[in-house]
Amino acid sequence: MATLILLGNGWGITRTLADKEIMMYMVVVLLYGVFEILRIQCISAKDVLLPNLLVVLDPKSVGWGNEDFDQSCESYQLATYILRSILLLGVIVALNFNITNLRSLIIESVWRAELAVYYHFLKRFSDFRWIFLAFLLSPTLMLIAQVSFYLLFESSGFE
Repeated sequence: MATLILLGNGWGITRTLADKEIMMYMVVVLLYGVFEILRIQCISAKDVLLPNLLVVLDPKSVGWGNEDFDQSCESYQLATYILRSILLLGVIVALNFNITNLRSLIIESVWRAELAVYYHFLKRFSDFRWIFLAFLLSPTLMLIAQVSFYLLFESSGFE
């Protein structure tokens, strides 16, 4: 996620980040990391500890069956999802801003040798935008494929 944010902002490619941007970047990455760690702990508490004998004998000892534990895990997952969505939206906005900025530099500038570098950056940012779009759409496409295969096997009688 951190790399996507930096690349989307054009760090080191078209510009350097200001001090306030770096500070905000560090806070957002730290906050996202904390929420992600809490979310992973909730997942591992339910999935990894399943074969444990203590869980089988006393499931409430690890929080299972406890409504507060379940609600806090759901709230961590929701907060992580919301923060991730906002960050990905920020990457899209930053990518579009950099592409527009490069296009205006190319259109308004007189021909010079470094103009080829701007064309190269524009091509790379456009490619990165398409790859990022594929990254965003891949979970949806995988879900559609799974449902399609499930319906296909169900209709053909395979179990």
